[in-house]
Amino acid sequence: MSSSLSRMDFISSITPELLDDLRSKDPAEHSKLLGKLEELEVAQAREDYVAFCKYAMRDETSGARLNWAPYHDDYLRFVHETEAGVVFGHVEMGKTQLMIGYLIWRLGHNPNLRILFISATSTVVNSV
Repeated sequence: MSSSLSRMDFISSITPELLDDLRSKDPAEHSKLLGKLEELEVAQAREDYVAFCKYAMRDETSGARLNWAPYHDDYLRFVHETEAGVVFGHVEMGKTQLMIGYLIWRLGHNPNLRILFISATSTVVNSV
């Protein structure tokens, strides 16, 4: 892999169409590539909080990976770069899921970290 191509760029460049094409031509290579992609995603998730949330966080109902929008990256960067801040957004935007993922990543790097999780409603905080 070229040093100018990050792990995330490489992972993102593997499209479902490419995987389907490889599966139809060489199932063994397809399986091998999926294993390598998993290893790359895990390695990237250990280092990068955005990659961790994309990899680890799942939809509460279906268990599928979250639908990711560019503003989710912006929210996570804001939280990471700000010692104290407020994240505003509409209902069902994924704010709580993002914060949970980010806090899990931070606690994985520093188990002694102290966190205060506040929400406008006690329902959200109690569900966490």
